[in-house]
Amino acid sequence: SSSLPIIEAPRIALFVDGAVSAYEAGEIWHDLDVRGGLEGVLVDVGRLASINLAEFTHLILVNGAPRRFEERDESAVRDWVRGGGVLVATTGSGVWACEELLANADETDPGPDPDAEPRAYADYEADRAVDRVAGTIFRATADTTHPLCYGLPAELSVFKNASATLPEGEDPYATPLRYTEAPRVAGYASDENGAASAGTPAARVERLGRGTVVALADDPCFRGVWYGTRPLLLNAVFFGATVRRTGG
Repeated sequence: SSSLPIIEAPRIALFVDGAVSAYEAGEIWHDLDVRGGLEGVLVDVGRLASINLAEFTHLILVNGAPRRFEERDESAVRDWVRGGGVLVATTGSGVWACEELLANADETDPGPDPDAEPRAYADYEADRAVDRVAGTIFRATADTTHPLCYGLPAELSVFKNASATLPEGEDPYATPLRYTEAPRVAGYASDENGAASAGTPAARVERLGRGTVVALADDPCFRGVWYGTRPLLLNAVFFGATVRRTGG
């Protein structure tokens, strides 16, 4: 059936070196290799222009990676995603992906109503049919109908060790993970930081051309001990390419 997407074996590149967070890169690499049984290629972010991105199905950017990007590197990553790749970006790189790749990604497409309330991914087809003929533990709510949140509970605890927040997107179906309005569960966070994260996206997943951008506000494999959000990484790897375009 055409409604059943084919999931191909991932070929993963993880960018390292330079300004890239060695901790986050090591945590992601360890989880993919030791726990996920997936081989990944470690690529010096400074050599992006010299590698053939077409050899990879997935690129993983952890905090700091875009700092080494030149304009041609950013264009190469954008074109690669548009060509069908799945980009998984965490923490600061997730913010970069939202601001540089997803913002005004397709100016010819007016997209969904930016004032629309967040909706469950599974409601997209039904809603679309109406308009057509035929360091701190934060709590987040998960849209369990979305591929990124496959197998997760409706609420989960996220380990947050960065104050950065993802900008709000315009697609109401593309925020499968969102901090609650009173997100702090344990640990210290100032009132200002707690309020800044309250109700904001903890994850955004959007199509870009023929590819997908998965932006995560936090490191899903923090120090190799935070198991609750591990599925976000593996779901992004295995199911990222299956996410439908819901932006209009």
